[in-house]
Amino acid sequence: MWCWGVGTDGQLGNGGTAQKNSPVAVTGTWSTVVQGGLHTCARTLVGVLWCWGRGTEGQLGNGATAQHNSPVQAGSATWRTISAGQLFTCGTQTYQTVWCWGDNSDGALGLGDNTNRSTPQQLPALSGRPVIGGSHSLRVTLIH
Repeated sequence: MWCWGVGTDGQLGNGGTAQKNSPVAVTGTWSTVVQGGLHTCARTLVGVLWCWGRGTEGQLGNGATAQHNSPVQAGSATWRTISAGQLFTCGTQTYQTVWCWGDNSDGALGLGDNTNRSTPQQLPALSGRPVIGGSHSLRVTLIH
């Protein structure tokens, strides 16, 4: 994967915070990549999730609320899909359970409160793929 542009919050994943006007490599073998406001998350071919960039609201999912300029593992599960909002991240695990983490000040995580989470939290009674906007989440159910 290659990233470039503003990197002040480590969102380029190359270990630094400088702006890059040319592509820089992000080490790893990635199958899916999503970009949030100032963070990036990528899923490996075997479903391991890594995130980097601004993490002050817990959106990196590694249990901390700090910026990381290089990829850090989010949770310990195998992830099937991922989506990123402005300051939060959601994904589905192998059995399509929905999990979210990060900024929850406006209830975007769907957990029934306004407490930020720095580790993935399962949304009870939901399955399928979450669809995320800048500051809100939704899940689409297809009826056949």
